[in-house]
Amino acid sequence: MKSALPCGGDSADPAPARGPPASAGAKNPKSKASGYKQDPLGFYIEPGWCAALLFQEIRFRDAVYDPCCGIFTIPRVALSYGLLASGRDIVARSPHALECRDFLEDKEVEQYPPPNIVTNPPYGIAKAVAEKALRIAYQKTALLVRLDFLAGDVRCGRHKLFTDHPPAYVLILSRRPSMPPGELLLAGKAKATGGMNDYAWIVWDAERPGAPTELRWLK
Repeated sequence: MKSALPCGGDSADPAPARGPPASAGAKNPKSKASGYKQDPLGFYIEPGWCAALLFQEIRFRDAVYDPCCGIFTIPRVALSYGLLASGRDIVARSPHALECRDFLEDKEVEQYPPPNIVTNPPYGIAKAVAEKALRIAYQKTALLVRLDFLAGDVRCGRHKLFTDHPPAYVLILSRRPSMPPGELLLAGKAKATGGMNDYAWIVWDAERPGAPTELRWLK
């Protein structure tokens, strides 16, 4: 990606995409919380209000890029807040997205890094997405993750991620978003009803190194 480009947005509210499976050949068990089979690519659709709360709370000065953009929700919402925005994914799910690429294997995004990366990554590769985004985004990196992502121990590596790279903000969503499996939702086989998990935006700011982490609640 040479730069974050202005793009149009989908009219549908749902969002993100997902990257590669967390482990090749893994079975596809049902989620204990929702009862739906887990999506093999980690494609879950969240409502657009999740991104809207982020852009209302945190100022992004320049373009936003979503490397796991799904049906283009995050870029679409960013555009509605007057930002330049673009996105791509490992699977084509929106006509507004750039050509498909695996973010973790994408070399061009390292050569032409975006100022800001904002994404809802597949949970199984969220740490790897965060690590790469932190290496290349030169303003802000924001990830929408389940709240328990903050509690990873030493073995899973998230403890090191947060101690080596303390976030500038942890923005807890007071309302639980409903995120059923994307393919089932788009096929009309699942409904976005009550949310089962707590979520938060974790935001890193490369222009505020060493600043203490601010904890906020968004509603």
